[in-house]
Amino acid sequence: MSEETNIEWATSTGNPWGPGAPRFRTKGFWKDALKWNRAQHNSGAAIVGEPRPRIFPSLCDWLDEEVPIEWLADFLKLIHDTPNLDWLLLTKRPEKWYSRIQEANYTLTRASQGASHMAVKWLLGKEAPANVWIGVSVEDKQRADERIPQLLQIPAKVRFLSVEPLLEAVDLRYGPEPTNQLHWVIVGGESGPGARPCNVDWIRSIVVQCKGAGVPCFIKQLGSVIVSHGITGPGQHWPTSKVLCPKHDRGDGIWRHNLLHKKGRDPAEWPADLRVREFPC
Repeated sequence: MSEETNIEWATSTGNPWGPGAPRFRTKGFWKDALKWNRAQHNSGAAIVGEPRPRIFPSLCDWLDEEVPIEWLADFLKLIHDTPNLDWLLLTKRPEKWYSRIQEANYTLTRASQGASHMAVKWLLGKEAPANVWIGVSVEDKQRADERIPQLLQIPAKVRFLSVEPLLEAVDLRYGPEPTNQLHWVIVGGESGPGARPCNVDWIRSIVVQCKGAGVPCFIKQLGSVIVSHGITGPGQHWPTSKVLCPKHDRGDGIWRHNLLHKKGRDPAEWPADLRVREFPC
């Protein structure tokens, strides 16, 4: 049922509305989602307990306050009407969750009783939608400090972090037990023109944090500008990278690695301890 996507942790991508200003509502995505849902139902996958396809709206923030509230109401109805799909909803605005869902529900009460009941139970904290995963973008310490506590206030089947692009060392440990209310962490360095460096030690630290807390971790890519301190410990050997000269002028012993994949996305080129691609159960 899937469409092609270069996002390794999603089955299909698409968007209910487009990015940028002014916002615009897309067309084919809405029909595609219903088609994917029917295909999954007809395949009998749900009966035998296969994981649901993971749908990721990749180019929009579903809690964008500049999007008409009627569009969000329609999107919530689509989620309700596609129980055979898992929706991976990523936002930079977790503080808007309650107010946006509450406002959208005024429209839902007229448009869809079922979707409205879903929204009300979610708002009351009684029952999160079974096919919704909620995530926040965390690229640095400031965003981690701001967004993780807000994410933890949202009832969700799966709470996840998109630590991409990772721009500095980040501590994800919140509460009495580290990351005990998170269910998944995705990590990646920045890619494309003007990409900022990503130190593999930052990624390695997140892997260690997740392992200690029993949280699945998925390393998507190391990025286009990969640096390290040149230390090779157990499992930290680089199998194919070309290591450039250290930046002696800074006196910090930082090395840059060139990989064949321009975005650092091929695990075969990574140190063994970074080849981690886990999913929540």
